[in-house]
Amino acid sequence: MSLEKLDRKEWRLIVICAAVAAVSLTVGVKYYFLAFPEASIDFRVTKEGSLPLAESFASRAGLDVSGYRRASRFDFDEEAKTFLERELGVAGSGKLLDSTIRLWRWQHRWFKPLQKEEIQVELTTKGEPVGLSHLLPEESPGPDLPPGEARRLAEEFLSGTMSRPLDQLTFLEGSFQKRPHRTDHSFTWKLKGSEVKGADYRIEVGVAGGGVARYREYLKIPDAWTKDYKHLRSKNELTGLVDFVALLLTFLAMIVVIVLRLRRGDIRWKPASLLAGVTFVLVAASQLNSIPSDLYSYDTTTSLGGFFLERSLGALARGALVAAVILLIAAAAEPLYRERFPKALSLGSLLRLRALRTKEFFIASLAGITATLFFFAYENVFYIIANALGAWAPREVNYSDLLSTAFPWIYVLFFGWFPAISEEFTSRMFSIPFFESLLRSRAAAIVLAAVIWGFGHAAYPNQPFWIRGVEVGLAGILFGLIMMRFGIVAVVICHFSVDALYTAFVLIRSANLYYKVSGALSAGAFGILFLWALGAYLLKGGFLPAEGTNEQEGTAPPAEPAPAAEAAPPPAPAGYAPLSRRRSAAAVAIGAGLIALRFVPLPEFGDWTDFATTPKKARQSAETFLRSCGFDVSGYRSAVIPFDRTDPIGAQYVLQTGGLEAVKALYRDRMPTPLWRARYFKPGQIEEFRVSIKPASGEVVGFERKLPDDAPGATLEDAEARALAEGFLRQHGQDPKAGVLKEQTRKDEKARRDHTLVWDYDLAGAGEAKVRYIVVIQGKAVGSWTRGVKIPEDWQRRREQKSVLTELLRWLKVPYLALVAGAAIFLLVVRIRRGEIPWKFALLAGAAAAAPALVRTAASVDSFWERYDTSIPEASYWAIFAIGAFVAMLLFFGCAALAAGLAAGLHPRAMTMFSSSSRRLYGRDALVGAFVSCGFLLGFPSVKQLAEDLVPSGRLIGGVAVPSVVGSAAPLLSALAGCVLAALFVPALAGIIAGVLGTAFRGALTRALLFVFLVLSFLPAGARRLPEYVLAAFSLVLVAGGAVLLARFVLRDNPLAWLWSAALASAVLETDRLISQSSPFYRANGMLLIAALLAAALWLLKDAIARRPSPS
Repeated sequence: MSLEKLDRKEWRLIVICAAVAAVSLTVGVKYYFLAFPEASIDFRVTKEGSLPLAESFASRAGLDVSGYRRASRFDFDEEAKTFLERELGVAGSGKLLDSTIRLWRWQHRWFKPLQKEEIQVELTTKGEPVGLSHLLPEESPGPDLPPGEARRLAEEFLSGTMSRPLDQLTFLEGSFQKRPHRTDHSFTWKLKGSEVKGADYRIEVGVAGGGVARYREYLKIPDAWTKDYKHLRSKNELTGLVDFVALLLTFLAMIVVIVLRLRRGDIRWKPASLLAGVTFVLVAASQLNSIPSDLYSYDTTTSLGGFFLERSLGALARGALVAAVILLIAAAAEPLYRERFPKALSLGSLLRLRALRTKEFFIASLAGITATLFFFAYENVFYIIANALGAWAPREVNYSDLLSTAFPWIYVLFFGWFPAISEEFTSRMFSIPFFESLLRSRAAAIVLAAVIWGFGHAAYPNQPFWIRGVEVGLAGILFGLIMMRFGIVAVVICHFSVDALYTAFVLIRSANLYYKVSGALSAGAFGILFLWALGAYLLKGGFLPAEGTNEQEGTAPPAEPAPAAEAAPPPAPAGYAPLSRRRSAAAVAIGAGLIALRFVPLPEFGDWTDFATTPKKARQSAETFLRSCGFDVSGYRSAVIPFDRTDPIGAQYVLQTGGLEAVKALYRDRMPTPLWRARYFKPGQIEEFRVSIKPASGEVVGFERKLPDDAPGATLEDAEARALAEGFLRQHGQDPKAGVLKEQTRKDEKARRDHTLVWDYDLAGAGEAKVRYIVVIQGKAVGSWTRGVKIPEDWQRRREQKSVLTELLRWLKVPYLALVAGAAIFLLVVRIRRGEIPWKFALLAGAAAAAPALVRTAASVDSFWERYDTSIPEASYWAIFAIGAFVAMLLFFGCAALAAGLAAGLHPRAMTMFSSSSRRLYGRDALVGAFVSCGFLLGFPSVKQLAEDLVPSGRLIGGVAVPSVVGSAAPLLSALAGCVLAALFVPALAGIIAGVLGTAFRGALTRALLFVFLVLSFLPAGARRLPEYVLAAFSLVLVAGGAVLLARFVLRDNPLAWLWSAALASAVLETDRLISQSSPFYRANGMLLIAALLAAALWLLKDAIARRPSPS
């Protein structure tokens, strides 16, 4: 075998690269910290060294941590850091962080699984205590100290244990909270002289019973600054969102390419699968490696086994999901790369060890490593100039909790690998050849791909908002030129090395030799391979000749045209046997019986729901109420939505202690739900209002006013605030003397004093449950009136407990859905390769889904504005709405097209269902099937209620089912849009499931096991007791079994019956919801929907009663 030598041109390239690399490395090392200044952190004490200090501090506070598990981490307040850097600059913020404001912290937590009591201690990196938390169960006993004595205890702790002279502090606020067997207090001081740009440094001490249980230091940021910063960041986020649309369109183009190349048999699955496999290993390993560090956020209502199981299964699931994304990206990009770069080594060849000995790999590695060092220098120069011109970015923090893991180098490999493969394969390997074929210009393709890639980084906090997009976009142009000259390997190596190097900095700069070596080896992985290739060249005297180029692999020719059957489907389907008269009569009788069940008066949670008012009337009630409180909202924008505020845990407690009638009375009368929620706001203004209105009567039952911390107001004493709150409650029909004042908080804002008062009221026949009324006094005005349900904490924690079994059941649906979806995708691939997907039909179905999706989005605009953050400019939010609507249309279009295409490929007669001959053949049976489907949908809830009456201990309350259509601006259009979507997706999914069962799960035993798997996978996550699981399983069996019987004996292989049943059942359900309301508006919409249904049914019946084959 003849070896290849480096020629003079290539030696010249090596010299040029060496010179560029040397200069770049010099510039990068010399100016890195000037371009990217780091936060100055004095790590006088390591995390391990802080542990004995934390234990000593806990002991001085009277806390014993022996016998507890421990978790630790490094943390800081990101918002406070950003505030100081934005307002004071690098030097000013560094000075404060070294003295007054203690931001950098080692946090230690001691806990026991399934026990609430735990201890947390925070120390600065210098070893100074700055935080303490002793979390106690609310049932723990203790004295009921008066506020004065509790404050004295807190001050003794400050001056003694914390060595904080009281004359350096200004008292701001205090509060108390009555527990079942003690009283807790909280006090807040401000550090004198700590004011900076409207912020100040605060100290908070909590007293639980007779001892200090909490100490906290923090920087209080002005609300106005937070709003302004969000406004600033919104430009980054909007730019990133716009770029996301471009990326989404690119991914859709990838899907199209995969489909076209599958038809040609031109997808190379082996290299794509290999890349996906490596990705899965790295993602799963990095997630598993972080589990010990995640213990700091461990929820003690979960067993330790449940925690480890949840994190382990989550790691595997995330690994599989990311690997699937890489599989699709590589499958789409490789054919275009193979076609556009015939002389380059193929992707499959590059992934073989032999490729490391080829000249192409050596030259590409040389170019990639040189580009890495050049990019290192380029970023430095770019940001030195940009910073001089006023650009800004948060400072880097030279520590990471990567150092707390056993194998931190796994993160280096992952953060190098995933961006390199995903982004370079998308933005270079796929996008440049794809755009070049569209635009007929190589330069335009390189620039467009670079711009899309660059502004995909715009959401970073760098300012101005476009700076990061320009910086990365310019680099993307260079990357595109490098790929055109040296192939995909060069840019993958560069991207990997850059990201891996930045990730590894914290390891390489640590004092630990293991971290240094592992970080350097991981980040320099391709550098090592380059040196190995160079050494092999020098030792062997040459490179191995290239084998397996793209040209040698070749490109499959275009596929043969699809059969003409799609263009001219048979005029009438053959082989269909209509329902017999006996079966039709039996089906109609069953459907009628199920529909009759709907009208049987059965007790049900939420049966009092009645939207007698419309959003317009809810607005009128809200505005009248606000005016009565002295608030003028004329000139404010408004949004009204229906919502349910049921607390499932609280409702379950009342259900178990008082029964169904008790929990109904609670949420019907004392804490009414569902409600209208009217929001009044102005873009760019913090002050806003939310008002809760009963839909049956229009009565206001609560409101909240959001006010900036610098808004002016009065300074009331505690007694005055309490009198004002009590008067307000009496005015709204609630006697304060009938309840117990459990909590009163006083908070001094910059120009007013706020008070929060909480009363608990007993619930007759509901155990220890209480209705809690919360009134907030802002200055001398009532600014909030809300309510909630309070249940015993011990019962709530027991109810929330998650074990290995509950976590296993919760995660079962992931493998189940993956199994079914995997089989469906396999069917799709096979059918595409055979040319059996009717794409015209599929695209029509996609278009038919996109239109109603847009209608529903437009009709729910109030829901969109209800979530609006007023710090975002209004124009930007409208752009976000438009982008969201466009993305929704694309997703519905794509999903409907693929689902309908596969279903029609599996069941070709579906494409003829709308012909007149098909309507004559299928029509009568379609109407029968639709009637039975409506009965099933309307009658099933009644059957479930009967079962719950028989086994009341198995009843679960998740909330009130709020009819989404009542919140629509156009209920009729929304309901019709829902019918269209149901008619598209339900039959398509049913057809796909039938295909999956007919190919992958043929045996009776296999299907029975799959059925059991289905039931176990979809047991409710909120169930905890055996009767709840049994009743939930019964409901699932009833639904799934009923659906199987309906499909097997009524709908069968009648595509029109499937479509009509889905559409009619959806319409009847929405009609039932509309005409069940007292509002004439909703009833009128319901009647119009009925008229539309009857018209459609008569249209189908006209053909159904025409001449047709006699039923057997």
